Amino acid sequence: MDYFKPEFLLGLTATPFRMDKKDIYSFCDDNLIYEINLKEAIERDYLVPFNYYGIYDDTDYNDISFSNGKYDEKELEDALSKPKRAELVLKYFKRFGKSKAVAFCTSIKHANTMTEAFINAGIKAASVHTGEGEYSEDRKVAIEKLINGELSILFVVDIFNEGVDIPEIDTILFLRPTESYTVFLQQLGRGLRKHDNKDATVVLDFIGNYKLAPVLPLLLSGKNPMVKEKRAQYEYTYPEGCNVQFDMKLLDLFEEMKKNDKLSVRLENDYFKLKDELGRGPLRTDLYEGSDIPTREYLKNGYVYFLDSINELSEEEKTWLGSEAEGFLRELEKMAMDKLYKIPTISCFLDENKLRHKVSVDIIAHRMKDFYRNPLYAPDMKDKSNKDYLEWSMEKYRTKAIKMPIKYISKSSNYFIYDEINKELILDSKITAIATGLYVEHVKDILEYRLKSKCSKFYKENF
Repeated sequence: MDYFKPEFLLGLTATPFRMDKKDIYSFCDDNLIYEINLKEAIERDYLVPFNYYGIYDDTDYNDISFSNGKYDEKELEDALSKPKRAELVLKYFKRFGKSKAVAFCTSIKHANTMTEAFINAGIKAASVHTGEGEYSEDRKVAIEKLINGELSILFVVDIFNEGVDIPEIDTILFLRPTESYTVFLQQLGRGLRKHDNKDATVVLDFIGNYKLAPVLPLLLSGKNPMVKEKRAQYEYTYPEGCNVQFDMKLLDLFEEMKKNDKLSVRLENDYFKLKDELGRGPLRTDLYEGSDIPTREYLKNGYVYFLDSINELSEEEKTWLGSEAEGFLRELEKMAMDKLYKIPTISCFLDENKLRHKVSVDIIAHRMKDFYRNPLYAPDMKDKSNKDYLEWSMEKYRTKAIKMPIKYISKSSNYFIYDEINKELILDSKITAIATGLYVEHVKDILEYRLKSKCSKFYKENF
């Protein structure tokens, strides 16, 4: 990747959201061209259907400490490693399980405990993880034994979430609470690979009153969990050929939990979970790339306002509250951007650790030309006037800059004005006066977030 310098790079991946926290989008200029959801993939026959059983588990997650968006690992491990719960899992595995199963556990101890319980019950099992255990196996060896029938089930932690291709898997067990929509779908996908000897995959999900439990019907139906639904849980349409059964106790539990579900709590939990993973406060771009919740929810009243509501503002940032400084950031977050050209225009005001007071049309024109050299940022080619844009003269770029971004920015903004005599776009001096390094970082973050989100939306609409 460091050696080759292609004019255009196409990246293909089944795991854009990665457990190793690496930003795979950066290899492709942060552009998402195409994606497909679970329901569509099954109905197009790319994946096998599933027979899903949502099984009621009376583990009380209210007794387990919850902070930074996740449960306390030790308390969760202890709660899920109890013999009573192992008996519940065994009961349903014997009833519905097939011959080659993978079970996702919360920790090494939990995986070892479950492996021992299954072996004692006469089922050929092994655990696969990065720790030690009496019945643990090397990953490669365990997979071979599962495929050839020497083992019936593998108990794993996070090691099988991605990078594993075992089409023979015909049974998936969720033995831990779902804390991430993405991870849930990744783990489910381990069992949906097509294979000659498999017409459907059995999914056994042991569900208690954990935080994200009510979104499971939405995930299985291919819906966005953040879209408000008025329908009852049993009215969702699942992928063609799939069978979904929830214990009646779970349907009642979901409805009761939805009544007490507050978006503000989920936003805060997701923020702190991501902060814990990053080792710093998440930027808007981090939330866009790493949170299951749409970024617009964090920005509804402005990101500075959200940070203040959860006591995450620095002393300097607190001075912006209710001032023009906060107002300008909110304007950038909300500014209509039907086209991309406003982003390179506003970026002209960035000058290391400060913001420029004014920028000439010439500078904006050159920035637009450089911006458009990237084929992924090309202007709307449905507009015939944009034909041959790479061959335009600088005079034509200057004309376009005045006619398009400068006109629309100055027309709708409370902080930008256009000086027609001197051909300059001017930023309010009240903003440039307070624009220190930290403030400029906020502006850069907003522009980066807006570019990534706009490109993603644009390519989804056009491809």
